[in-house]
Amino acid sequence: MTDSNYYYTRLQSSIELTQNWISKESNCVTMRALEDDIYQTLMNTGTVYFFGNGGSAAEASHFAAEFVGKCLIDVGPQSSICLNDSVAAMSAVANDWHFEDVFVRQVRAHCKSGDLAIGLTTSGSRNVIRALQSADSQGCRTWLFTSDKFTEISEYQGNAIVANTTVTSIAQELHLQIGHAIIESLELRVNKSRD
Repeated sequence: MTDSNYYYTRLQSSIELTQNWISKESNCVTMRALEDDIYQTLMNTGTVYFFGNGGSAAEASHFAAEFVGKCLIDVGPQSSICLNDSVAAMSAVANDWHFEDVFVRQVRAHCKSGDLAIGLTTSGSRNVIRALQSADSQGCRTWLFTSDKFTEISEYQGNAIVANTTVTSIAQELHLQIGHAIIESLELRVNKSRD
């Protein structure tokens, strides 16, 4: 049986990461910049695309659903699609080409100038980074949710939200909090703009 001290230590690690994140004003500025990009995309009838692998795929799907549904208040459905939700497209591309192409092919098929592509990968997965690069070359805004596990981030030339941990699960917990905070703030902003 697990010692209950483990639970305390584990949850405390997540709390400390969150506290460290919000204690840096530059991180809040980064969050606002992402919110601004999402807002501009949606107000100009663009689409926000999300994608990731594993747990990050689940978060990508979760975020896309918040836009189509609601997170805090109902401002109407917003155009948001999760690329990893199409099992048929992903398996076809992985089978006929390579797993590194599963998001690139979809980005090339769907994303247009003025859209926004948001990739989630704590480790810097090649298929996510390549898709963001492809989206950028097509005139899309791009953002990456990642962590300190992505050791080659200095080579990544895009906007990023970086969880300062190498523990995947804790990084994903911070990503979820950041995503929810941005989406909730965005909903309030959209609602206010209609008054």
